Amino acid sequence: MGGTGLGKTIPMSSLPASKNTSLLRLSYLIAYATVLTVASACSQEQGPSPLADRELADNSEIYIGSDQYQIQAVSLASQEGENSGQAKQAPAAPPAAQAPTGGASAPVAAAPKPKPKPKPKPKPIDIEYILTKSKDISVGLSSDLPNARIQNDSKAFIPASITKVITTGVALKQLGPKFRYKTILSFERNDEVATNVVILADGDPTVGKYGYNAGAPERMDEMVAALKSKGIAEVQGEVTLLSVDPRLDIVSYPAGIPTIDMRECYGSLSSSFNYRNNCAGVRVNSKSGYRWESDGIDELMSNTLETSAAERASLALAPMLSSTRVLEGFVLRGTYRSKAPGTLSFNLPIGNGAGWYGQMFIKSLQAKKMRMQDVRIKHAVSMDERNAATAKMKKWATTHIAFESAELMNIVEAVNKPSDNFLADSVFKAVGVRTSKPNVDLLVASHDKLKETVDAWLHRDGHPDWKNDLSFIDGAGLSTDNRATPRAFLAVLRQLANEPTFDVLRESLAVAGEDGTLHDRMGRSAANGRVHAKTGTLTGSYQLVGYVTKKAGNDVEYVPFVILTSTAAKNREKVRKFQDALVAKMVETVNRRDVAKQ
Repeated sequence: MGGTGLGKTIPMSSLPASKNTSLLRLSYLIAYATVLTVASACSQEQGPSPLADRELADNSEIYIGSDQYQIQAVSLASQEGENSGQAKQAPAAPPAAQAPTGGASAPVAAAPKPKPKPKPKPKPIDIEYILTKSKDISVGLSSDLPNARIQNDSKAFIPASITKVITTGVALKQLGPKFRYKTILSFERNDEVATNVVILADGDPTVGKYGYNAGAPERMDEMVAALKSKGIAEVQGEVTLLSVDPRLDIVSYPAGIPTIDMRECYGSLSSSFNYRNNCAGVRVNSKSGYRWESDGIDELMSNTLETSAAERASLALAPMLSSTRVLEGFVLRGTYRSKAPGTLSFNLPIGNGAGWYGQMFIKSLQAKKMRMQDVRIKHAVSMDERNAATAKMKKWATTHIAFESAELMNIVEAVNKPSDNFLADSVFKAVGVRTSKPNVDLLVASHDKLKETVDAWLHRDGHPDWKNDLSFIDGAGLSTDNRATPRAFLAVLRQLANEPTFDVLRESLAVAGEDGTLHDRMGRSAANGRVHAKTGTLTGSYQLVGYVTKKAGNDVEYVPFVILTSTAAKNREKVRKFQDALVAKMVETVNRRDVAKQ
């Protein structure tokens, strides 16, 4: 599941000719509308962050997943009327019934209403056909069921968001379920005045965020309230933002993540200072430029316009990356209507969120009526700036106030049930920060610790030679360079079940028919409530891994399974129904007596 980023790329030429008429007409509206507002599901008002799973149109940059984005503009009919200069016409009336020929007019009987055709009953999924005869669906299958069917278990698939099972499993093992991110607010006080204010952060991803008992939506107000509780009524001078680890200030996209994901909230990355998923609103006038919702963002982004006037509008928005894949800004290219330059509204990732974080702290000071004198935000990036900020914190008269995130066990649930990329990226980096030397690239360090831990699990499972079967470039599963074989993933699931943190991990997974990304799947089958699993969706890759609950008296066992696929996007729903039917049969197989009773 994902968001529908229609409006991120507008040129009609990018649309495949085979797409349906409604999509083409909607693209027409986007291209020519004077004002377009795109309300993203990752905005704070919309609640939890969007899911990782996303679907892309073949040969097109336009995102056509579910309806997480709502497009609010003038109606299609009136918009087309304005553009064409024609008045809106009423629909033609149906032709009148004709009288019988050859005589006086007689009343004409009304034509009988056609009976509605009964809805066709859905055909049952032919599991065996898909497994053995389907030419366009490749299935990798492995499980620990008795006499389990094994298929393509050594073939490599793109794992997509099932990567999060590995990321969170490693984090729970390396950091512990009680781990918390910490933010320190320090200041030097002179009566009721605070000076030399420093905020030390370690990448807490929950600031300004709601969801699964893991968010800290009121963190800014909490910090200001803490100042006031210490008798502070005024803040003076520089407020320095200092990262615990300078590597967290470098927000670089891992290899294999498509540029389209860099224009969506679900593709936003974590940094040292995070606020509201580091995804912010911006209004872009095709002639005059960008206006972000916070001044602090303008200092971080190098947004540009490469537009020109024309009779018709054809605009495309693209991310700008440095040579090290750091997001530097966005460029709007193409033509705008010379008589009416359009303004488009987006919610876009911003990379490093430090500037936005600082501005929101200042706004909270203002809202709480704290006096301010020459207050300005400084992000300590260079070594000299970091040393100066550290020296401020070490002064004997400095006061320190600590703020903590929710425990990792809660954050892991907020990662896995809704498939939250942003939190997964933060957890991935937290592992690297706390288990590596400071001179190692953070993405490399995080990757290496995942690999080291996974290799140990494979060795414990008796299959050290499978260590090259699993490769995870990022922690969320957005990279198309990630790879996994069913046999190796199943071995990891087996060993995760032997970890002391397994109960936490299992409870973080979506429950069939009940919650998370499985809330509307398998609800009317034997799997309902008996399966804890993780979905994964990238175009053409639809994955499902997890555990079937097996009950025998008072004994409970969790049987792992892996179903990986590679196919065309058109087969997405067919594959999911196939997976659901197969998992339901697995549940029936391991719980015959219990299912028979019901």
